[in-house]
Amino acid sequence: MMKLFANVMMVVMLLMTSLTLSAQERRPIDSEHPLWMVHVDVWNSADPQKIIDLIPDDIKPFVCMNLSLSCQYDKDKDMYKMPRCAVRTYKSWASVCQANGMWFTCQPASGGHTHIQDDDLETFEYFFKAYPNFLGWNYAEQFWGFDEANDESSSTQASRIALFAKLVPMHHKYGGFLTVSFCGNIWSHGLNPIGMMKRNSKLLNACKENPEAILWLYKYTTSSCFYNNESVTFGPFISGLATNYGVRYDNCGWNGALDALLGENHGKKYPGAAGIGTVMEQTAVNGGAVWDGPELIWTEDFQNLSNSTVDGYTRRNWGIFPNFRGIWLDMWRKIIEGGIYIPTRKEVVEKTKIVVINNKNDGGDEDKYAAWGDLYDGLYKQTDPFNKGNGQWMNNYCYFKKTGRYGAIPIVINLYDDLAKAIPVQVKRTAYTSRWGTQAKKVNDFNAQYPEVSTGDLYVNRYKNQLVTYTPYTYMNKNKT
Repeated sequence: MMKLFANVMMVVMLLMTSLTLSAQERRPIDSEHPLWMVHVDVWNSADPQKIIDLIPDDIKPFVCMNLSLSCQYDKDKDMYKMPRCAVRTYKSWASVCQANGMWFTCQPASGGHTHIQDDDLETFEYFFKAYPNFLGWNYAEQFWGFDEANDESSSTQASRIALFAKLVPMHHKYGGFLTVSFCGNIWSHGLNPIGMMKRNSKLLNACKENPEAILWLYKYTTSSCFYNNESVTFGPFISGLATNYGVRYDNCGWNGALDALLGENHGKKYPGAAGIGTVMEQTAVNGGAVWDGPELIWTEDFQNLSNSTVDGYTRRNWGIFPNFRGIWLDMWRKIIEGGIYIPTRKEVVEKTKIVVINNKNDGGDEDKYAAWGDLYDGLYKQTDPFNKGNGQWMNNYCYFKKTGRYGAIPIVINLYDDLAKAIPVQVKRTAYTSRWGTQAKKVNDFNAQYPEVSTGDLYVNRYKNQLVTYTPYTYMNKNKT
């Protein structure tokens, strides 16, 4: 019966492509229609059919397969590798998705490196025309790999941002959404969502006009600047430049922090539980109706088991990693069954009491496109060995929050709809010192807007009758709550 229900749900969702929804969406996304992007990735020489078969039937209607190609380019031989031809690989994998009634997106780029050149609009549009189950293009970790000499796969920053300005209206036209995830550091403020839109007015206007066609994801790949990365990625959702928000969870940030703090051969391992609280927070507190991942695919999602021989041929047998089954599948079931509630954008904006408007147009990239170093001090910056020294910027190795009392602080360019404009405390970047001349004034301001939720040292956030809570300490912290 459950399998029949799942099949009916997939048929219904695919039929929505012929219906006239708001902005002509192929597949609606909101708190009542969450979406999980599950990866088919070249890094483990993926077999898309085997991976689709591993997804439980009750989960499949809510899944979009993200066809992920690692962009490796041999400059000496002037050729792509793994895979050699992206478009042929995409067509093959897309056909498998179509045969199974599965939605899919295509990820042609990691950082600045891409399999599809930024001016090849014909290819970008082809997949919308050829596949009614295609939801859009996915660009991961847009903060590195740009402007590399003698590398045909490396785009310039300007061309990539200009491409996004064209892809947003294209996705609107066909009812899809462009996905861009960010996880940068102090050298890449100009490539965060705020930076991209402030640097290119066409992209900013495209997002203003088509907020349902752009999805910014908070990603955890880099091992620093976590609090700022959340603020600048969350900001477009709050300000009205994006209808939806999501999270691309990655164990690399934790592992990178260990390497930075302890050096190589430290013997520590990433614990799967380290991702539960923050993904739950981004989903059930910040309203992220989209999951993308988790990564790394070949250590967290799907694994190649021992091979077997069938009719003289070698068959690769596939399985699911324990964390994928025991954490992510179970948590997603809680979402689709209603046990975990995702607040709507309206609800998230209404419970956001303080917003920072970065209205600076001069100075360095940090001044123009980001927060400032001590914004989170005294609020939710955690005291933990992972937050080295002052715990700011490149020393912010810990994404856990000390308290769930305060909402995440959105950094925005401006406020673009009546809902966002109603946020009670709007602090401009150019004038924040006049309002928050001392840390005490800032903390008092936040305390006046956000009532106390708990008196212990857990992260506790309450919205209506839902509590989101986790222990906000790494295993290097002597505190055990």
